[in-house]
Amino acid sequence: MNEGSGEVLKRLKLKAKYTTKELCFKGEKIYVEIKETLEPTLNSKFVAIEVDSGDYFIGNDAIETTERAKKRYPDSTFFLVRIGHSAAFKTNRGIKVLQV
Repeated sequence: MNEGSGEVLKRLKLKAKYTTKELCFKGEKIYVEIKETLEPTLNSKFVAIEVDSGDYFIGNDAIETTERAKKRYPDSTFFLVRIGHSAAFKTNRGIKVLQV
């Protein structure tokens, strides 16, 4: 099957429990609660937050972190942030993704 990116996004949205805005709101709220614990020693690592349970998973990169989270919650979507940074990723044009 050769789907365009728009079709893939539509398919993913149909399965999503939350809108992006809702997921970010819930994830940011949890991150604020745990960041003081994480930031002193884990800066620049990634954290994936399962927003319904509040469980979170730490990793060295986005892939490792989400793979850990998916093992425990295979059907969830996660809020991903880079610890100690204002965003998980930054493009060379300065656009930040998933700001906290």
